[in-house]
Amino acid sequence: MNLSHPMTSLVRSLEGRIFTTLARTTDGLTGSRVAHLIEHASNPGIQTALKRMVLEGTVLSRRVGSASVYELNREHLLWPAIETLVEATNEVVHSLEARIVTEVQAVLGTREARIVTLAFFGSVARGTSTANSDIDLVAYFPLTVDDEAAERVVSALTSKVPRWTGNECNIYALSGADAVALKSADDPLLLSWHQDSRTFNGPDLRTILGAATVSDSR
Repeated sequence: MNLSHPMTSLVRSLEGRIFTTLARTTDGLTGSRVAHLIEHASNPGIQTALKRMVLEGTVLSRRVGSASVYELNREHLLWPAIETLVEATNEVVHSLEARIVTEVQAVLGTREARIVTLAFFGSVARGTSTANSDIDLVAYFPLTVDDEAAERVVSALTSKVPRWTGNECNIYALSGADAVALKSADDPLLLSWHQDSRTFNGPDLRTILGAATVSDSR
């Protein structure tokens, strides 16, 4: 699944991404503005798709000066289905985060899971992923989580995330000692994590990496 543009997993054509874009406003957008907001979409392609959508009635068109302005037809019989689809795909990443946290809680318990740092990095964190992108995840386990428990978390997520998304999941399990070693070696991974990691559970990953000292080793 394309986590940056999940609508494309359900609606392959440009119409799906146009629905998502137009749903963000009630004022309407010109065709050129829609094309600007949709990555890797050409203006002619957007204009053709918009004409199809106007013909089907799911999009309304009106003239403002010399330009055509497009907006979703929220009175269309299919609008409830379109709205549900847009809302569901907009929440995909948050839903994935929630499932990952729930899985960690199932293995470690709610209290212990709260102090485990979970962070996306790479294309998913940057919002540039495609359907072929792996999901890259850092899991930082504090000293209170033993190695066997950490391995069970990694095993569960490595198995289940692909079933939830269709994407392979690469998990970098990090301990205090690992953080110290990476910092001492000035590992390039640290730069990547500092630049684009997005923490969604536990202490912020950047804070942990910045504070890593020999006393964190185990």
